[in-house]
Amino acid sequence: VLGINSSFFKNRLTFYGNVGYSRINSRGHNYSHTFDNCYMRTGVMASITKNWMLLGEVMLRQNDLYGDTIRYG
Repeated sequence: VLGINSSFFKNRLTFYGNVGYSRINSRGHNYSHTFDNCYMRTGVMASITKNWMLLGEVMLRQNDLYGDTIRYG
């Protein structure tokens, strides 16, 4: 995971973002599956008062699952 964080106005307004990649391999007797996940997350936090905070966040991701067909039974 690679991230960046930037604060303004005496830490009352914060912008942040990170990107990452994960890969999962699953193997068995008659099957093999790979799951790749690339993602990006960005957001903003604003401190309104000592007790209240406003948060907005967006996450984009790409999910891929490929391999053989799994049959039960």
